[in-house]
Amino acid sequence: MRFAQHKDPGERIERMASDRIIYNVVPNVRAKAWAVTQQHGDFHLEFTAKEEAVTFAKQCARAHEPSQVKVHNQDGNMEYESTYDEDSERSWR
Repeated sequence: MRFAQHKDPGERIERMASDRIIYNVVPNVRAKAWAVTQQHGDFHLEFTAKEEAVTFAKQCARAHEPSQVKVHNQDGNMEYESTYDEDSERSWR
């Protein structure tokens, strides 16, 4: 279930050296939800289930290559990351 959305998830807010859009899947402990955010951007969308958030982040990343998804654990530490572009192997985790 989605809660709130701000801006377009594919909008390039700031170009990074790698020119990748980075999506983070992070816990929102107070709301008991999972958020998908865009690094260096204003995008923020919350889901009740982590799996929904990860699926959405990966769909955004695939649609806006080159990109990367960084998935975090409940404690905020990095669990894994997936990179999406024509030159890299995709992690389909």
